[in-house]
Amino acid sequence: MTTFTAALGLSPGMVPPRFAEALLSVQGALERCEAAGIPGHSVLAAALVELMPRLVTAYGAEGVADMLATLAVHIRSDMADGGLMAGETTRQ
Repeated sequence: MTTFTAALGLSPGMVPPRFAEALLSVQGALERCEAAGIPGHSVLAAALVELMPRLVTAYGAEGVADMLATLAVHIRSDMADGGLMAGETTRQ
């Protein structure tokens, strides 16, 4: 199993170009949906429907499957340690 950065073709500790800007845009979109009263589960389902085909196009089916497996390991580990809150990108 690879790390997230390796699965994205990045060196450890590196982030994609303009990542901070992209993150702010996505967070803004989520905030606008929340402000519009769109249920959270609907927003998440729509995000997955839009995201998954794009991930497969960008990284291939095996790459996405590997990233999801890595994510599952991290989620289980984070839940055992108290978990991350929405909007956090790192552990304090």
